[in-house]
Amino acid sequence: MLSRLLAIPLALVTLVLLILAIDNPNLGVYMAPPLVLLAAIYILRPQIDWWWYQKHPPKMNTKEQGFLERFSSFYHRLNSEDREKFRNRTMMIRLAKDFISQADDKNMPEDARLIFAASQAQATFGWEDYLLLDYEKVVVYPGTFPSPKYPEHFHASETFEEETRHGYIFSLDHAMKGFMQTGQYYPVMLHEICQSLILTFPDRNWPVADEDSWPHLELISGFPAEALKQTINRPDLEAEAVMLTYFLSFPERFQALQPDWYRTCAKVLEQDPLPA
Repeated sequence: MLSRLLAIPLALVTLVLLILAIDNPNLGVYMAPPLVLLAAIYILRPQIDWWWYQKHPPKMNTKEQGFLERFSSFYHRLNSEDREKFRNRTMMIRLAKDFISQADDKNMPEDARLIFAASQAQATFGWEDYLLLDYEKVVVYPGTFPSPKYPEHFHASETFEEETRHGYIFSLDHAMKGFMQTGQYYPVMLHEICQSLILTFPDRNWPVADEDSWPHLELISGFPAEALKQTINRPDLEAEAVMLTYFLSFPERFQALQPDWYRTCAKVLEQDPLPA
């Protein structure tokens, strides 16, 4: 990290001055500037490191790249240049989020961080503003959970908006299966990210869906609507977010069955998931 690289020489200078000041107390006054700079670096280290990472994104390791190649059909369809862009954005999103584990050991699996960041990179791939910094918190439970908004429903995912923080809550079991086996399990992370896009940018021309849309969505995905609603288990499952999720997850069937919806989703997300 840049902040650490800047702090190390200043700390060494301060240490040398401290040693010299033992025999010559007059040298103590020269410790003030490096100490002030060290304090400033400590206070501003998130901003300093973030500036550095924007100029020099951290590189994804071979194991993580292999994970994307194996499980992300979106990544698999990209050309080499766009794959690098996707990897860089995934790493930046992972840095920008505050991940909180509610498991007994409080350890956040690295795969969970990766699939969340990759899901957001996928949903925002057509936009320049892809970080969604207002949605900073990512809370992960081992399985389904109740919440203050839905205290009577053990559900698999949720987007929350509070006065001081916005974020997401996920069941790790549902999230992992949804990313790694999208054809069999619904990608709840991608769903909630799509929902947060709609909430963050309400004036954009989002697709409109209602109860009559569900039979058409079923044909695109093969997921029965009632089974999907029971899986997530929230009384207000957002059909528009489901539509965007299917656009990103099943683009071939989506375009074939609902070309008008497909064009609407492609326009608002500023991307076409199908290869040119």
